[in-house]
Amino acid sequence: MPKESDYIITINDEVRLRLRYRVSGNEVEAFTVQLELVIDDEWLPVVRYDCAHGVPHRDLLDLTGNIIAKEWLLGSLNDVLTSGTRELRVNWRYYVSRFSGRA
Repeated sequence: MPKESDYIITINDEVRLRLRYRVSGNEVEAFTVQLELVIDDEWLPVVRYDCAHGVPHRDLLDLTGNIIAKEWLLGSLNDVLTSGTRELRVNWRYYVSRFSGRA
């Protein structure tokens, strides 16, 4: 039976990662890893890794939540979940700066 998880990794008071995934055994069946920034008490998505459409990809978002860039990714869902989480933890400052218009 698949197991679903949903949790937050707090980076600081204004930035967090939201992780949602479903695994069956050792295999990821679906996932979302989303970098979020709080603006005016509302958490907004900045960049998201997921496997909607059946293919892992990364979406860069604007202040209104529209996708401004999409990158299709190679690798298993397990690998992209792991590497996407790692990449956002390392590069969150860049994404927040770009999102806020300071890049």
